[in-house]
Formats: sequence, structure tokens, C-alpha cells
Amino acid sequence: MQRFLLATYLMLSLTPVWANSTLIERGLEAYRAGSADRAMQIWLAGSILQRAGRTEGITQQLVSFRQLCGRLESWSPLKSTSHGPQVTETFYVMHFEQCPVFARFMTYRRNGVDTLVRFNVNSSPEAILEP
Repeated sequence: MQRFLLATYLMLSLTPVWANSTLIERGLEAYRAGSADRAMQIWLAGSILQRAGRTEGITQQLVSFRQLCGRLESWSPLKSTSHGPQVTETFYVMHFEQCPVFARFMTYRRNGVDTLVRFNVNSSPEAILEP
């Protein structure tokens, strides 16, 4: 019995835990529906990125990926890292018709609400996945 409990504990502790951010998923759904602007509105609502005026370049990048790679078909989370109880960094690969695009989202949770504090997209996995 002890071996079973130990094996179960080890299996559960090695299984990656994905942060369930409806904020990121809602933005990806809007982007898949064809609206980079709507995705950005969702992702940046209440964000320091919006207040800092850093939205134009990211929106343009999303539009460019759609022009170059076709329509966004699906996405997969690659990994999720917790930086304390309120900050989560989640890495995705977005599957377009003609190429993958990698994304890195950092969310900050206060009072049960996620806001985006960092967001990068790039066709190069090294640019997103490397620290």
C-alpha cells in the first residue's frame, strides 16, 4: 500500500499543471474567429500594457502572422510556470494553416481576475521559449 501511495504521489507531482486562464483562451478564440483587434481588446483589458501604449506593435504582429501563415486553426499549451501564487507564465504554440507561431503570456491574478502583464509572439520557438 505504501508503494502504491508513493507511486501515485510521484506520478501526480510529475504531471504538469496547466494554468487555466480563461483570459488567454477567450483571446485565442477571438483571434481564431479572425479578429486580431478583438483578441487584443480581450487580452489587454485592464492591463499595464494597454496603459503603457504598447498595443499597436503586437496587434500588427498578429495581423502579419495571419497574412503570412493563414488562418489560426488551433493551439496547444506547451508549459506553464507559476511565479508565486498570483503570477503565471504560459507558453503556447498556435497552429496556423501554414506554420506554427509561439506565444508567451504572463498573467497576474488579483481578486480572482487575470490581467495580462507580458505578451510575446514569434515564429521562432527560441525567441519565446528561451529565458
